[in-house]
Parts: sequence; structure tokens; C-alpha cells
Amino acid sequence: MRRAVMTGALAALGLGCEKSDPHRPAPATVAARDAGVVRVDSGPPDAGPRERVVLRLRVKNVDRIPLRILTNPDSNELIHTHRVRASSDRAAMYAGGDRVDRVKAFPIGQMALCTADAGAGYGGLGQPGSITLAPGESFEAARWDGILREEVLDPQRGVCARELAPTAARYRFRLDQPQLEGAPSCEPAVTAWPIPDDAGVPVLEIRCRNAVRDAGVRAAPGA
Repeated sequence: MRRAVMTGALAALGLGCEKSDPHRPAPATVAARDAGVVRVDSGPPDAGPRERVVLRLRVKNVDRIPLRILTNPDSNELIHTHRVRASSDRAAMYAGGDRVDRVKAFPIGQMALCTADAGAGYGGLGQPGSITLAPGESFEAARWDGILREEVLDPQRGVCARELAPTAARYRFRLDQPQLEGAPSCEPAVTAWPIPDDAGVPVLEIRCRNAVRDAGVRAAPGA
């Protein structure tokens, strides 16, 4: 009698159980989705277009003593750019006359583009400042996006900026400093355009030294 009762109980329990089949595929699992996780290849959720940079310009102190550089938030005022028709970088460094054209390689302050809606007009970027570089130290003075700018007087909206594609030539970048006593002496940097884009973003150095050496003797030209 006891055996029959136990057999019936086990049978009742077995109604709610299912035998495991080793050949049955495992049920699919759905991972919980975390809205706070951003995949590396997708970028931040609010990321805008990346800044296009084809060239970085640095100013380096190659002197034995600290070097003071006057800076300007408008890169066109700090770095003067010239389009040069020359056969070599060396020749482009010293070329002048009708072989050289002054161009603007960087945004002109806060001047609106001629293709954009009319703004309030030209606005400056702030007051000039200064930076002191230790011997061998450098700082990034500007980044070029491979676009030239020119100021245009539009009869309807006033002065605006027009963007232009650079023509094939050499481009010379020279640090502009007020011609005051003790102004640094710098060598310009030159690159050919177009710039090869298969080796990353190149860095050009504008190498500067003090006009007056630490001994108080003015440096000779080319020294």
C-alpha cells in the first residue's frame, strides 16, 4: 500500500517536469541593452563633424634661453601665410616679389561665411597675449584645414568670408611679431600643396631664437 502511494506521488510530480534532451539546442539569450554604453566605432551620441586638419604648425624655441612670443587668438594675425611659386622649399623660404601672394589660411576672426545667413558682422576673438617658451620647448600655434579664405565686400550684407581651394604651389608660414626691440628671429616653415594624406597629419616647426643673445650681443643675420 505504501509503495503504491509513493508511486502515485512521484507520477504526479513528473507531470510538471520535462525530460532534458541533450540534442535540443540551448535557448537563445537576449543581452540587456544599456543605453549608457557607447560603442567605440559609433562615437559619442552628440558628436558633431570632426575638425579637418591637414597640417599642424608649431613654434619652437631653439635658443639657449627662454623666448617670449606674443600671441593672437586670430591665427591669421599670428601666422602670415604666403603662396609661393618656387621649385624647392629652400627657395620658397626666401622668395619675394611677384612670386609671392599673401593669403589667409585660417578662419578670419568670427567673420561669417558669404554662404551663411547674414550675421551681426565681424567680431574679434579677444586680446593678444604672450607665452614664454623654455629652451627646446614648442607650442601649437595653428591648425590648417586645407582651405584658404578671402574677405569679400558684398553689397547687400557687407563684408563676409569666402572659402577657396588652394592651388598647387608651396605655402610659407611665417610667425608675425611686432617689430620691437628684442623681437624673436624666426625661420619660416614651408610645405608643398597638395599635402600627401597617407602618412598622417604633418607637423611644421617655425624655429625661433632671441634677437639678442644671452651675452647681450645681437645675433648676426643667419646665425
